[in-house]
Amino acid sequence: ISGVDIKGYQIYVNRVFCEMVGWPEEELVGAKYPFKYWPPDDMENVAANFQLLLNGDVPPDGIELPFRRKNGDRFWGLVLSATLTDSKGTKIGQLMSVADISAQKHAEKTMRDLSSRLINAQEMERQIVSQDLHDSIGGKLTGLKYSLEKIISDLENVTGSFETSMKDVLSI
Repeated sequence: ISGVDIKGYQIYVNRVFCEMVGWPEEELVGAKYPFKYWPPDDMENVAANFQLLLNGDVPPDGIELPFRRKNGDRFWGLVLSATLTDSKGTKIGQLMSVADISAQKHAEKTMRDLSSRLINAQEMERQIVSQDLHDSIGGKLTGLKYSLEKIISDLENVTGSFETSMKDVLSI
């Protein structure tokens, strides 16, 4: 849990949050936004979402944000927010709960990758079956057609229903 006042100063962090990001409470409390636990290369994304957090405009299911540990490792956090008020009911800041969702994000990426590989494998299998049908059945049907045409040409002297039946088979 982390608390930020309306001016963007860190006013509270609990032990679990400190362990999650790797910085001690003394290095976090009193710091002004942008906080050291957010990746500098992702500040544009963080800035827009921090404003939502500060205003209390966080969706009920939270906001997913990238975080940075003191050792440089990155992780994803799901941030939920609640308004902090003083005894008179005046808003003084936001209290934010952060959960490390890196494992969930990794699992989602793995599922997307596996799904993509499955779709590619299915498409390759369809192409193989299509080619097999074209090559084997198509070739046999073409051979049958030529054989029937030869039989019909050999039967020019024969009249009647046999020739008509053969022409019917050929059209099929």
